[in-house]
Amino acid sequence: ALAAAVREVAACLDAFDPEVLHARVAGRFGPAAHRARMLSLYEGILARGHAA
Repeated sequence: ALAAAVREVAACLDAFDPEVLHARVAGRFGPAAHRARMLSLYEGILARGHAA
């Protein structure tokens, strides 16, 4: 279930344009790095949610 949730988050991150929604972050780190940072953040949130 966790892996499916992470895949769903990854698909959502692929679907939006970080240049538009997160222009400052994407401009500082680049879209790929921004996506990786956001995915890591979501994975942490999901892991804490499943552990609780």
